[in-house]
Amino acid sequence: MFTRAPREASTGFLELRCSTFEEIDAGGAVVARQPLELVVPRRLSACTLVAAPLRRHAGEVWIGIADDDLPAAQCFEGHSELLVAPAWRLPRDLTTMTPATAWMRERLAEEYGVESGATWELGGRWHPAPGSTPEVVHAVAVEVKSESPGRQRLEWVKLADAVASRRDLRDGHLRVVVLRSAHAVGVIA
Repeated sequence: MFTRAPREASTGFLELRCSTFEEIDAGGAVVARQPLELVVPRRLSACTLVAAPLRRHAGEVWIGIADDDLPAAQCFEGHSELLVAPAWRLPRDLTTMTPATAWMRERLAEEYGVESGATWELGGRWHPAPGSTPEVVHAVAVEVKSESPGRQRLEWVKLADAVASRRDLRDGHLRVVVLRSAHAVGVIA
């Protein structure tokens, strides 16, 4: 169970910034201007890369899902457990998909013991909370060639079952990659 920590105990993950936003008309003239405060990661970028680890077994496509403990989930659900897709905020120096995908492969191997095969982007990027955060998310499907013990474990679920139970998936990133993966591999049309 998570408890509130005093401000002095903060790891400093987030920082507060103020930026001026402008609304521009079709002719390029500024019609409105407003300074707004926003919160961003201090050392990482505002880009998140989310993985959909996929494997075939017994003629079915399975997706790897992580069982994580998150304080925000506890605030809303009454407990900290949340099924999630593996996802990471990217370092600021990873600005294109090729190095970001290579970095993600290393994280999957180190954290979950996953040896990756082919990867492919799952549709375009999205903004999970426009107006609240500048975060942008990119999704990548990952062929899982093999798995060995890692620091964390993936739970394997038939992709068709995950689609059928999508209303129970509380994590938005997980719901998106489940549906995009199902379309990509033909589980749903």
